[in-house]
Amino acid sequence: MIIISEFFAHIGWRGVIEIIVISTIFYYISLWLKADNKSRLLIYFYAYCLFTCTSYLLDLPILFQLSFYGAPICAMLFILIHQERLQKNYIALRTYTPARQPSVDWYDELLRCCLINRNAHIPLHIIIEHNDSLEGLIDTQFKLNSSFQLNLLQTLIKSELFNQEQLIWMRSDGTLVSINAQLRQHPGMILDQYVQRFARWQQDAFILSKTTDAITISSDHQTVGFTMIMQESVVTEITAENCLKILKKHIMHSSHKGIQAYGQTKQTEKQKSSH
Repeated sequence: MIIISEFFAHIGWRGVIEIIVISTIFYYISLWLKADNKSRLLIYFYAYCLFTCTSYLLDLPILFQLSFYGAPICAMLFILIHQERLQKNYIALRTYTPARQPSVDWYDELLRCCLINRNAHIPLHIIIEHNDSLEGLIDTQFKLNSSFQLNLLQTLIKSELFNQEQLIWMRSDGTLVSINAQLRQHPGMILDQYVQRFARWQQDAFILSKTTDAITISSDHQTVGFTMIMQESVVTEITAENCLKILKKHIMHSSHKGIQAYGQTKQTEKQKSSH
């Protein structure tokens, strides 16, 4: 305690404020860079800071000035590399955390609904919003915002208003937001050839998977098993049991890796090779 008190007495209250401000900025920059698991930018950031401090302590003025004046350039490079995460944060209008831990019991009923309608030759395409809000990204004629009920969803599906080529919009807490949802188009939106081959609902789901943590499941009598779209991956022929496991893992643990265990299917390899 004596050493600490002497230290603060030496640097003064202005120095304490500066240390707190710099430490806070450093902490939040580290959190921001840590969110990108692909590029490992946090390690490069620490290495750059270590290089700057080392050049200063060893009295290497040229290296220190080079690292000091090159900091804005490095910051721009970090932003360019980290642009997908930035795009995700800016496009998603809000990020919310449910007040209570969502129950996963409704997933069983949801998959049961898919299987029932598959036997009736009715395809269902369901996008499930998690932490990243889809408000402002999706257009729909009306919103229900009702708790999931199998009978209610079945009634909507059998109604004349239901469009089989559009998405059923749900949230991970079991809220049925709307039916007949689709991606909001804007001028200048250009789809690459890989995405253009998809059906409209599949294009919407794939584009939304780039900028949000939403997961889409599809059930169609013309395909075997379920199709899932998540994190720019399209995986087919997933059994109902595995589909349920992925959904629970994704929602309960906020994991973006649940689908990767099934990303080595032949269908995915064909799509990547053709791309």
